[in-house]
Amino acid sequence: MICHYDVFDALNNILCDFSPVVLLAGWNELLISSFAHRSVGLNNCLALSSGIQLSQGPAAEHFGLSPIYDRIVTDLVLKMRTMCVDRFELGCLRVIVLFNPGQSCLLVCCLWQTTQLSILK
Repeated sequence: MICHYDVFDALNNILCDFSPVVLLAGWNELLISSFAHRSVGLNNCLALSSGIQLSQGPAAEHFGLSPIYDRIVTDLVLKMRTMCVDRFELGCLRVIVLFNPGQSCLLVCCLWQTTQLSILK
């Protein structure tokens, strides 16, 4: 996951000590965005990282995704499909998730905000 924000030169100044903390704070959102993006080409199912296609029902319940399955499909997959989100745009989304200044784990919010603003310009 760290390789996704290595693309941006502005992020190279950030200390590596903060990488595990930032990854841990945004891990769930990163996973959800990953399999939502992989599912853009599928109809009404989610493609997990291991190649398993997960449809609504018992399979979603088995993985513990049934409570949020519909929301992932409607709010993420369908919107990503409509906007034709590519891998680079997914990487930008991941950077925004990772460097969200609203996270309580970020000790240097000013640095994160400055970096985030420089990326979004």
